[in-house]
Amino acid sequence: MDRLKNTPGLKPNPKAHKTVGKRNKNAGYVFEVEVKDLVKALGFDHVTLSRMESIVRDRQKVDLMNEEEGKNGRLPWNFQCKNIASGSKLNYQKILDEMPKGKEINILAHNHTVKQYSGTNSRFLTKGQYAITTPSDIFRLLQEIQNLKKGFELLNAYFDSIPEEDKAMVSQQLEALGL
Repeated sequence: MDRLKNTPGLKPNPKAHKTVGKRNKNAGYVFEVEVKDLVKALGFDHVTLSRMESIVRDRQKVDLMNEEEGKNGRLPWNFQCKNIASGSKLNYQKILDEMPKGKEINILAHNHTVKQYSGTNSRFLTKGQYAITTPSDIFRLLQEIQNLKKGFELLNAYFDSIPEEDKAMVSQQLEALGL
């Protein structure tokens, strides 16, 4: 026991500085979380980061997915999130080509930043945010919107034939959805 009293104290570790790589990795992670939160706010309750859920989906260049895809199904979109400064080149075509081919629409979410200097410090500010996809995927999205509009018109025509108490309930639900 006496030997423990005579040992020198531990020296504090020097303050670790964030490296550029750590900053970039953290900024990318923060952007992924922001996109996930936006998708979740749209009503996709099971969305999560693929890095947390599936190494396979993460390696397929998909950043967002549903928890337990076998139970909850896949999202209709594959998101790849990039947080890149304006001096860097982002090869959209290469990234979209590396993403899975299937019925999901591939979307590259890009947080375009610019480096701002303040004395010896610098920070990155968002200059713009973009969603990039292929023309064929945009047309697929537009077709889905048209199909939903036509379906909604059919339901609206049917709506007149249901009892009044059911109409009130359905109207409240549609209003809650912003329709």
